[in-house]
Amino acid sequence: MSSSTTSISGLVSGIDSKSIISQLMQIAAQPQADLKTKLATTNAQISAAQGINAKAASITSLAATLADPATYTKAAASSTNSSVTATADITAGVGSVSFNVTALAQSTSKISSVIPAPPTTGTGSGPLTFSFTPQGGSAVSITAASGSAADIASAINAASFSGQPTGASSAGYSAVVVNGSSGAQLQITSKDTGATSGFSTSGLPTSGSNDSFTTLQSGSDATIQIVGSTAAASSSSGVTLTSHSNTFTNLMPGVNVTVSAVTTNSTAGGVNTPVTVSTAVNQGALSSQLTSLVTGMNAVLDDISFHTQIVGKGVTPSATNGGLLQGDGTLRDTGNALLSTVSDSVGSSAATLAGLAVTRDGHITFDASKFSALYASDPARAAKVLQAFGTAVKAAGATASDPVSGAITGLINGDKSDVTSLTNSISDWDQRLLAKQTLLTSQYAALEVALGKIKDQGNAVTAALGQLSGNNNN
Repeated sequence: MSSSTTSISGLVSGIDSKSIISQLMQIAAQPQADLKTKLATTNAQISAAQGINAKAASITSLAATLADPATYTKAAASSTNSSVTATADITAGVGSVSFNVTALAQSTSKISSVIPAPPTTGTGSGPLTFSFTPQGGSAVSITAASGSAADIASAINAASFSGQPTGASSAGYSAVVVNGSSGAQLQITSKDTGATSGFSTSGLPTSGSNDSFTTLQSGSDATIQIVGSTAAASSSSGVTLTSHSNTFTNLMPGVNVTVSAVTTNSTAGGVNTPVTVSTAVNQGALSSQLTSLVTGMNAVLDDISFHTQIVGKGVTPSATNGGLLQGDGTLRDTGNALLSTVSDSVGSSAATLAGLAVTRDGHITFDASKFSALYASDPARAAKVLQAFGTAVKAAGATASDPVSGAITGLINGDKSDVTSLTNSISDWDQRLLAKQTLLTSQYAALEVALGKIKDQGNAVTAALGQLSGNNNN
C-alpha cells in the first residue's frame, strides 16, 4: 500500500482514525487543561492580592504622616487683612505678630531729556558705548548699535547686571522710548524695588548736557511697624522694619509676609489699623488627612472581605464574583489588624472622642465634628490620639505590604512561584502531547497498512476460491 493511501484516515480500513486520535488526544490533554485552569486562577489570585497590597501600601504612607510628630508642629499662616498674605514653611512654629503697613516698596524710574537722532555718517555715527551704574554697585559698560533712543533702550534691556555687590540691583533695568513733543526720550525703570534701586549713567547723548535725567519716582523700601494687637496705634509708634521688596522674609521664623497696601485709615485721624499674622497647626488639614486614611482603610477591608468570601453554590470565584482568595488567613489577619488599630492604639474612649469607631459590618467611621470638638477643647490630646492611631495603622500596613517582609507580599511571591512552576509544567506537557500524537498517528498508519494487506490477502483468497468454483462447474 502506498504512503499516499495511508495518509487518508480510514481509506482502506474504513476506520476514522483521525477522529479516534483526536478523541484520544483530548483525553491525554486533560491534565494539561487542568494545569491551564489552575494557572489562570492563580494569576487572578495574584491580581486580587496585588490590588489589596497596593491599597495597604497607600494607607501605610498616609498613616506615616499622622504618625510623624512633626505633623503637629507644622503651622499654617493666616492674616487678618486681605492685603497682607503670609506663608509658612515646615520650620514655622506657632505664634502671631501684629503690625501696621506704613509704606510699600517702589522702584526707581527716570526719564531723559530728548535724545537726538544720530548722524548716519561721520562723527557720532556707528555704535555707542556708555556706562551704566546701579546704585551702590559697579559700573557696567554697555554698547548700543547706535546712539538712537531705540538702540540705547535695546542695549539696556539686554545688559546683564549679575554679580553686583550686596545691596545693589542685580535684576536689571527696563528701558522704553517715549516719543514726546520735542523728540524721543528714554524712560528707565529698575526691575528691583527699594531704596537701593537707583542708577546713574555716563556717556548718553541727551540734549542740553549728557546724561540729563528727571526722576519720576524714587526707589523706596517697604516699611511696617510692629505694634500691639489689641488696639490701633499711631503711625509714629512701634518698631519699624524695612524691606527692599514688599515681602518681609522670616518676619517670624519660617514665615514670609507680603504686603500690597498701606493699612492707614485716613478717616480716623491718620491712625493705622494693625494687621495680625498668625501661625497655627492646620486642624482642617489634620481632619482631611484622617478622612483620607479612614477611606483608604475601608477600601482595603472591602477588598479583603470580597476576595476572601465563600461564594454560593454553582458560582465560580472570579474578580467579578469574589472568593478568589476565600478563607485566606493572611488577608483576614490583615483586616483584623486594621480594625483593631481604632481601639488598641488609643483606647476606645479616646477613639470615640476623636470621632473614630468600628461598625458591626467591619468598617471604620470618622466623625469630623467630634474631632473638631476635641481639637478645640484639647489640641494636645487630639494630636496624641491621631499620632497613636497613625502609628498603629502604619505598623499594620507595613506588616501586610512591606516590599520585602510583608505578609501579603509573601503571599503574592508564593503564587508567582506557583505560576512559574505551572508554566513550566504546561510547556512540558506540550512536548509530551506532541510525542503522543506522533506515536498515535504512526500506530494508526501502521494499522491501516496491516489492514490493507489483510484485505488484499482476503481479496486474493476470494478470487482463488471463485476460480476453483468455476473450474469445478466446468
